[in-house]
Amino acid sequence: MSETDFEKRVVEMLKAQFAALRDSAAARRAGDIKAEDDAGSRLVQTDREITTLLKSEELRLKMLLKPPADADADTRVAQLLMAFRQGAKLERVWHDLLGDSKAASRVAKRAQKVIPLLDAIGDGRRTALTCFLDDKDADVRASAAAALLKFMPERTVPILEEISRNGKWLSAGNTAMVNLIMYRSGV
Repeated sequence: MSETDFEKRVVEMLKAQFAALRDSAAARRAGDIKAEDDAGSRLVQTDREITTLLKSEELRLKMLLKPPADADADTRVAQLLMAFRQGAKLERVWHDLLGDSKAASRVAKRAQKVIPLLDAIGDGRRTALTCFLDDKDADVRASAAAALLKFMPERTVPILEEISRNGKWLSAGNTAMVNLIMYRSGV
């Protein structure tokens, strides 16, 4: 997993939540109501901070999906590629770190808007996603392979098979598995 700054921040905040839970349990065992309340407050505050951070990252994704109309095609493609990467990473955080599949689906749907936007630019711009087929991040790789599956199955099927095999129960593995099933059933 290749982490971004926001991913690292979420991991640190989750560690703080676990510490607050540990402190709360210790305070409860000791009968220290004030310390237990303080730990509970830290837990709630950290949860709010995580949600605020991820909502701001979703807003960033939304903004990346709107390249300036007067930008040249290469600039628009570059911005849409950033949006694609951002979406894959946000989906992973919501799904794999926070266990919120509803939020992960919301982000995935938003990130999938990159594909028709690339197609609308023309000149086979969807193929710009091939730069992600060798990405070290499995979520980015799986999303790119899924987006390119019907255009280059000889290259993308092996990527999706490997991720599906090695990423069971993770967002990348789910993306790979679902897209392989749909491809093989002709959907």
